[in-house]
Amino acid sequence: MAYASEDWLDIQVVASLFRAPEGEALPFRVIRDQVIGIIGELIRRGAVVGDVRRVDETWEFVPWRGSMSAAMDRIGQALQSLDRYPRVGEIGRLTIDG
Repeated sequence: MAYASEDWLDIQVVASLFRAPEGEALPFRVIRDQVIGIIGELIRRGAVVGDVRRVDETWEFVPWRGSMSAAMDRIGQALQSLDRYPRVGEIGRLTIDG
């Protein structure tokens, strides 16, 4: 929650919490449901899901349209389709407006 309050929290960052600092990470398929659960909890606590896009020389956060449920479905489907850890910017980002 603190990260999403300070900066745009990429879905990849949430997934990377399960990577070991040294050595082999668990296969993504093993931790996928936990990642989806953490993202769901962040959304339930007020995080907004969206994308970041470049506008002139700056960046802006563009919230996804639709309900929290629709956002969770979109993230869940995207993560279920992966057999690897997501890449930065591949799925979306979370933020909390202060």
